Amino acid sequence: MPPQAQKRRYRDDTESDMDEFVANMPTLDQSELDLLKQIGKGPYSSELEKLETSITRLANTIKTNSGLEDLDCGLAPPSQWDIEGDAAIVRNFMALQIATITNILGYDNTVITPTGVAPQQGGPASSHDPGAALQEAASKIPRPPDSDTSASADLHTLDGGDLGVPQLFSDQSRRFGGTQPVWRACIDLFGHLNYVVSKDENIAPADLEEGMRVACDRSKYAIRFPLPPLIDPLVSLMQVDDRPNLTYRDIGGCAKQLKLIRESLELPLLHPQRFTNLGIEPCKGLLFYGSPGSGKTLTARAVANRTESTFIRILGSELISKYSSEGARLVREIFSLARTKKSAILFFDEVDSWGLKRSVNASETGDTGVQRTMLELITQLDGFKQRGNVKVIMASNRPDILDAALTRPGRIDKKIEFGLPDQKGREEIYEIYLRKMSVEKNIRVKLLARLSPNASGAEIRSICTEAGMYCLRDKRRLISEADFLKAINKVVKDYRRLVSTAKYLVANKL
Repeated sequence: MPPQAQKRRYRDDTESDMDEFVANMPTLDQSELDLLKQIGKGPYSSELEKLETSITRLANTIKTNSGLEDLDCGLAPPSQWDIEGDAAIVRNFMALQIATITNILGYDNTVITPTGVAPQQGGPASSHDPGAALQEAASKIPRPPDSDTSASADLHTLDGGDLGVPQLFSDQSRRFGGTQPVWRACIDLFGHLNYVVSKDENIAPADLEEGMRVACDRSKYAIRFPLPPLIDPLVSLMQVDDRPNLTYRDIGGCAKQLKLIRESLELPLLHPQRFTNLGIEPCKGLLFYGSPGSGKTLTARAVANRTESTFIRILGSELISKYSSEGARLVREIFSLARTKKSAILFFDEVDSWGLKRSVNASETGDTGVQRTMLELITQLDGFKQRGNVKVIMASNRPDILDAALTRPGRIDKKIEFGLPDQKGREEIYEIYLRKMSVEKNIRVKLLARLSPNASGAEIRSICTEAGMYCLRDKRRLISEADFLKAINKVVKDYRRLVSTAKYLVANKL
């Protein structure tokens, strides 16, 4: 018999045997089926199913009887609703609108009469008619040249009427008994609407100035409280919130400079009455100049730690933008932020990047935006608007290229030079760094200072770092004097040997 026929016969026999086995298999009764359904369930499964079914049935009954549908807004159940309380909160909610004070009209010194009472005869009409007085004051508000309407056309009262309507003063006259003057100001709303409004009783008139942002009650446009100026986030990031971990003790070789700084900055802030008694104005601006690495920025960081004033650090590159007026706007907002503080110190680092002398060919060289930034700073330093208790520190490596109008007295009162430290100054700088390092006891600081003449503070710091690297390469725990001698030979002498080569001089056009 062929193999395929054998396989077919075997498959037929197997299928017949399986059919016979299934036909003779006994069937399961209901009890056995229920037992199989209980496999994998706990002893309380049936009870839990009954409870879930009853809960679902009760929830459907409540939903049907209450007539409410499920919402996606997350409302509380109706039993927790407090409609009257919510309505009271909405009624008492004070909706505020941001506006700008364009003109302060001041107090109306006339006698305010209630509505319907005729003023006394005799005398000018404006002395008895508050509407006429405000109409005259409103006529002095500058108008756009393209506007063909009168000044009173865009001036609205609290109820939307004209400025001369006596109803404007009816509420105030009843409250003040008809005799007390009322403070008035003109505000700009939405950039094109002018309103004559009053102020809240808790606000002092001295706290409100022209150009200030204020919050007004939307229902009657009364000034509720003043608002801080709108500051660019980039300017807010310039403010140094965390004080640097640096003091005057960490600066060496600058004893004379630190004395002048403390007299110019700390003394006016701590004892301003001394200058008032003498009838002199304290110094408001300092210029730090000198060679690179002489400690100008380091001293400014120590000033930020020492004083309790707000310290704002401005880099020269942050004021230079591809947009011509962007730098001037940042300068205005920096001074606006500083005036909001009790006292502030502005530190302009690398001022020679934008404070160069003005030239006639600025438009050809593309320095128009840079000059606008400098002119805006000059205006803020000594313009019509008072600077307030704002001190200015500038740092530059090239004071000879700065504009004369920027560095004149009144704007920059003192110019402090940071030169290279002498023998004693270098010893102080070495001792400051050695206090923080793991060194041997026989280090001769005077020898190190004598072997590094004309070295700046930055170079001495590099010497100390390089000496530590020699110790790390030899896998030692303490830095020896020999490590410092090798570092001096590498940092100071090799660098100066490189600078004095003919190839370096030709490449750098020296």
